[in-house]
Amino acid sequence: MRVRRTAFLVMAVLVACEQGPQSLGENSVSEPLAERTSGRVGLIVGSVRTNDRDLGADTVRFDGFFARHRGISAMATIDALDVRAVADVLGHRAGECWIEAQPSTERGEIELLEVGALSAQGAATERLDAKTVPRLLDRISGTLYKTAHDVTLGVDRRVRVRSMGGASVGPFEVRLEIPSAMNLVAVRGWTAGRALELAWNTDGSVGDAVVLSIRAGQTTSRCVVADKGDFTVDASYVGEGREAINVAATRVRLSSFSATGLQSAHAAVLVEENLSVSRGE
Repeated sequence: MRVRRTAFLVMAVLVACEQGPQSLGENSVSEPLAERTSGRVGLIVGSVRTNDRDLGADTVRFDGFFARHRGISAMATIDALDVRAVADVLGHRAGECWIEAQPSTERGEIELLEVGALSAQGAATERLDAKTVPRLLDRISGTLYKTAHDVTLGVDRRVRVRSMGGASVGPFEVRLEIPSAMNLVAVRGWTAGRALELAWNTDGSVGDAVVLSIRAGQTTSRCVVADKGDFTVDASYVGEGREAINVAATRVRLSSFSATGLQSAHAAVLVEENLSVSRGE
């Protein structure tokens, strides 16, 4: 068995909402997100570059989306904005695995709204610039937000995201804590037709979840599990071919906050790591 690990990616995702703290280890399916076909959701996505060579520290790039959706559910909107791990945690219970289906066929409209000045503060403060984007896939258009420069993380690995508010969304402030690396590994030698045992370092935070994406040939399976440091993927989700399989693991830390003008969701921090496992004989 050969194992190849790629550099991990950390993402911070903000989905504005009006609810209290949530434990991911025991989350329930979020029916309102799946059923609501019009409304507003907010997302701020940040991806971390680990130990930037020039700065000698972790840095994070932020992208912001504040969407008004019509004729498409809030859950499908989150999928369309490419924050799949958050949608998985909101839509599935811990311990659940499934074979990935075709992309959603919902064809409603997603308008990205202007929300005023946005900034992200780590060791220093960086603004998120507003950029107008053309219509994408015939259904997404409007204004998105990007940091002109990556935000350098301080020793405490905390980032504060602030908005002064605008015509569509009121002001808010959210403090995000970036989890540590997972160091994902396959526990034992693994052969076709058998379960895949995975292990990783926990971060010590009760309530975190891990989303696993297992790609074997043309089939991709996904699991949502509690962040307890190990999980065995049943053989039925691994496949029986002889080619290598690719595993992507995403640690999800979820909390909630409120912002006037946004109807649903949560603030999340994600840590992603990839692993390639070759089949043994």
